[in-house]
Amino acid sequence: MADRVLLGRLPDGQFGLRVSRPGYSVQAEPLGSFGIAFDSRLTDFGIIHQQGVMGYGTVTFPILPYVPLATICRIDDGNYLWPQDVVETSFAAPSLRHWVTPFVGLVTSSSLTIRTLDTFYGVAWPATRWLYTIYAIEV
Repeated sequence: MADRVLLGRLPDGQFGLRVSRPGYSVQAEPLGSFGIAFDSRLTDFGIIHQQGVMGYGTVTFPILPYVPLATICRIDDGNYLWPQDVVETSFAAPSLRHWVTPFVGLVTSSSLTIRTLDTFYGVAWPATRWLYTIYAIEV
């Protein structure tokens, strides 16, 4: 059974609390590893590593030693940000768009790729854009 909780002096000499996920050793996993559930040294998570607007495809960023958290949000032709799984319907104005837009971002340590399945009704869909943010872990 792996050692999972460490309170006190950590492997790098700092003092803190570290908890690993089941099956992972709290001593052996590096900082930022998936195998670590909590590490008190990660005090500034949420620092923006890169942010921008992209079309369909892949955006790359400087390689990180871990797979970062990323957020994506669709931008429509009116520059309105749409969250995940939007359903818009309007029976009063048939010329308005009606759509369902599930989408995901596939993230690696150096890239973000947007994947989506769009079903369109009504007017033609303009070029889709995405607001993306890649978050870094800083110690």
